[in-house]
Amino acid sequence: MFHLPDSKKDCPYCGKTLPNKNVRICPFCNKKLSLSQKPAPPSLFLHNSTIKENKSSNQKSKIPSGNFTPSKNFAPPIKLTSSKKKSSSEVSSARISFLKSLRIQKNPDIVASSIASTSVKKLTPAIVKNFQVKTSQIDSSIARVKISTKVTRLQVEQEKIQLGNADEYIKYIGIISKNREEIFSLNDTFTYLLDLAINLEYIATSILSGNLDRMLLKSPTSDEQEICYFAEENELILIIYGKIPEKKAQWLLQQINISVKDYFRNKPLDEFNKIAKYEISQKFQKKIKYLLETMIELNDVFTPKPLKMLSQEMRVDYFGLSYQSIGIISKLITTTLEFEDLPPRSEEDSKDFEDRMELQEAIITAKVEAIAANTLANTLMMPDWISVRLGFQQYRFIIFSRINDYYISLLAEGNLECRHEIFSILQPLLKSITEQPFIGVLTSYTEAIPKISRSLNNYNSRFSNL
Repeated sequence: MFHLPDSKKDCPYCGKTLPNKNVRICPFCNKKLSLSQKPAPPSLFLHNSTIKENKSSNQKSKIPSGNFTPSKNFAPPIKLTSSKKKSSSEVSSARISFLKSLRIQKNPDIVASSIASTSVKKLTPAIVKNFQVKTSQIDSSIARVKISTKVTRLQVEQEKIQLGNADEYIKYIGIISKNREEIFSLNDTFTYLLDLAINLEYIATSILSGNLDRMLLKSPTSDEQEICYFAEENELILIIYGKIPEKKAQWLLQQINISVKDYFRNKPLDEFNKIAKYEISQKFQKKIKYLLETMIELNDVFTPKPLKMLSQEMRVDYFGLSYQSIGIISKLITTTLEFEDLPPRSEEDSKDFEDRMELQEAIITAKVEAIAANTLANTLMMPDWISVRLGFQQYRFIIFSRINDYYISLLAEGNLECRHEIFSILQPLLKSITEQPFIGVLTSYTEAIPKISRSLNNYNSRFSNL
C-alpha cells in the first residue's frame, strides 16, 4: 500500500530523532539547525567509544555504548580517505572478495569447491567451425542398402513397351466382348488380335473344352517367339501380347480383372451406353499405364522361372498332317474328346461309331487349319501351341510342329514338355512321305496312318492316369 514519506529527521550533531523536520533548534543538544542542511550519516562502526548522555534531557542514548561486533551477514562499507580516493577497480575487487567470503560463510562446502574449480580452470572461448555440406553418397556395394532409382514414365502408345529387362516387352493389351464389341485397345496397330482372340476362343474351346489360356507364336523364318495370354471375365476376353514371363503376365491379368469387376460391377454390357463405355475405356488407359509402371518397379519380385507342372506325362488324342493349310492325314487316337454339336452316338451300331469318328476327325481338321491360317494371316507368325485351362495345372493343347514343308498338329493333354519326345517318335515315320511336296495322291499317306496310330497308342499306354 502507498504511504506518506516519513516527516521526521535526525539531529546532525547528537543523532537524536527530532520530533519534526521543521525544528530549527535541537531540543536535546540545543544546537541550531539549518533547514537546508542535510543530516550527516551516522557512523556504522563505533570502536571503544562511549556516547555521553544529553545534559539537558538526561536520557540514555539510542546508540549502544561499548565495543560493537558486526554480525556475519553484515557487509562493512569500503572506507575512502579524503586525501586519496581508491580506483574503481580496487573497489570492485574488494566488493567481490567480500561477496565470496559471505557465500562461503553461508555454504562453506559447496561454495568453496566451486570457487576453487573456477579459479584453477581457465575458460577458453568456443571455436565456431564453418558449416560444410557433405557430398559423399552411400556405397552401393553394401548388400543391405538398396538405392532406389526413379522410374521413367512409360509411353504406352509406342510399339514396344519395355518391362525393365532387355528381353521383355509388351506390344498389346486389349479387351473385347464375346459379341465382338471392342472395350479397350492399347495400340491400334494390333487391334486385329481382338478378332483373333474371339476366333480362337470359339474354335479351340469347341474341340478342347475349358477356357482359352495362352498361345505361343513362332516366326516361320527365324527363332523369334512371342506369346499371347488370355483371360475371361463377365463375358469379356482380356489379351496381353508380347514377350513377357508367366508370373508377370498372370499378375497383370489379375489386376486388370479386378479393374473389370470394379468398373462393370458384374452388370451386363448391354446396360452401358456409348458414353459410359467410352469413360470406362479412358479409365483403363490410365489404369494400365499405372499397372505397367508398378510392375517395372516390382521387377525384382517376379521370378523368371515358370511354374513347374505337377504332371510329368502327356496323352495324345488326335494327330493331323497338312500341307499349305490342306489337311492330308486326320486320325483320332482316343475317344476322350467330346463335341457338343454332334448327335449322340449309338453303342450297338459299329458303322455309326465309325461314321461318328470320321465326322469328328473332319471337324477337328477344319478347325485346326482355320486356327493356323487365321493366325498366320494376322500375325505373320505360326502358332507353336495353344492351350486351354481345364482346372488347376490341367491343360489341353493344340500343338504344331514343322517338318520340311508340312505341319504336324496334335491335340493332347498333360505336360507340354513331353511334346519333344512325341515328335522324336513321329519324325522317322513321316520322313519318307514329307520329303516331296504334296501333289494330291493320298496312297503313301494312307499307308502311314496305321503305323502312326499304333506308335501313339503305345506311347499313351505308358500313362494310365490320363
